[in-house]
Amino acid sequence: MTAAEPDILIAGATGFVGTAVLRELVGRGMGPRVRVLVRRRVPQWMTDAGVTTWTGDLTQASTLAGLCTGITTLVHLASQVGGDPAGCTAVNEGGTANLLAEARLAGTSSVLYLSTCAVYRDGAHRGAPVPGEEKPAGRSGLGAGSGMTADQGVPAGWGWRGGARLAAEQGPPTSRRGPAEGVLRVGGSGGGSGLKTDPAPPADSGRTGECPGAEPGAAADLGPPATRPGPAGVHLRTGPDLVLDPASPTSRSRLAGERLVLAAGGIVLRPHLIHGPGDRHVVPALVRWIQAVPAWAAGGAARTSLVAVADLAAAIAVLALDPGLSRPGEVLHVADPQPVRIRGLVTAVCGLLDLPLPVADLPLAEHRARTRAALPSLTDHQYSLLTRDHWYESSRIWELTGVTPRPRLAEAADWYRESVGR
Repeated sequence: MTAAEPDILIAGATGFVGTAVLRELVGRGMGPRVRVLVRRRVPQWMTDAGVTTWTGDLTQASTLAGLCTGITTLVHLASQVGGDPAGCTAVNEGGTANLLAEARLAGTSSVLYLSTCAVYRDGAHRGAPVPGEEKPAGRSGLGAGSGMTADQGVPAGWGWRGGARLAAEQGPPTSRRGPAEGVLRVGGSGGGSGLKTDPAPPADSGRTGECPGAEPGAAADLGPPATRPGPAGVHLRTGPDLVLDPASPTSRSRLAGERLVLAAGGIVLRPHLIHGPGDRHVVPALVRWIQAVPAWAAGGAARTSLVAVADLAAAIAVLALDPGLSRPGEVLHVADPQPVRIRGLVTAVCGLLDLPLPVADLPLAEHRARTRAALPSLTDHQYSLLTRDHWYESSRIWELTGVTPRPRLAEAADWYRESVGR
């Protein structure tokens, strides 16, 4: 292979996460090794870095013919967030099937797919590991064992042998963003972030007594138990785990995309809340929420998992360059190892953007009623993400990649001030 022969394909390279991943690879001198699938002209910095482009559309298989020629690793970061259900299915499920069909024809050996923790049924998630049955050790690759659990089965005809097809009528290729649909879609270095993390409590904390973020006297919502280590390369289930039961058409179609990737022996990444330059969901929506209802919800005690887009991008870059670090068919949570209380996140954001902190503290029922009146588009599920624990065990991704996540909120100060008009 010469420097002019790309062997890494990125779909979604102009999106929030994709841009960060491409910058990370370019920063490592890997620009000439990268081909990007795009629908429009790319920024000049990509061309200057030696990145090659392929113009095509995930939902139009004919535009992808030959896309994966010479490609050994497919990094699939493209998705449609929101919009009509048919459009989500066409992009997130059908588009993934189209990409995988091309990868198979070209002999592409590895696939890395960016999904979301929004594929889980809503509830109190406290230090939850990836739902785990047996996951065999070995190098990843198309055609390898998928390591899928029983509830991740792929409908007949959707794996390599069945070929690619769209599961629903194709919708317009709009609003293809990163994996943050689980958050609110409403209408420097560590020391300078202003964001303090909590030491991660045990995975079974909060199983008796009151639940963080709940009204006084409310029974705790039991979080899933941890898994116990089994033989080398295997995690064994010790009890009920997170349940794959997404609430939105976006998340349902992304879970369908996951299943296709896992059936092909690919790797799936599930982050929760992603922040940083380019974020149009997490912090902007949080600002709208606290401006509409300037009061704490049950003290802001709920914990959540965050990850800086720069750290997520660094981990993806490492796996793209050496996909054999992970097991075939493996699913990985991606979050800072330490959860953050919503109160701490709001305090940090308000300090960063010179916004007044909430003063009042309301019980959840009253706070929900006020939020419903002020932000009627905010769903119960989205409200739950702000007021109940949603944090995930994520140590394996950092152990595999050697990336050390750190607080980076302050690094995006200029972006957030511009995006929220401060």
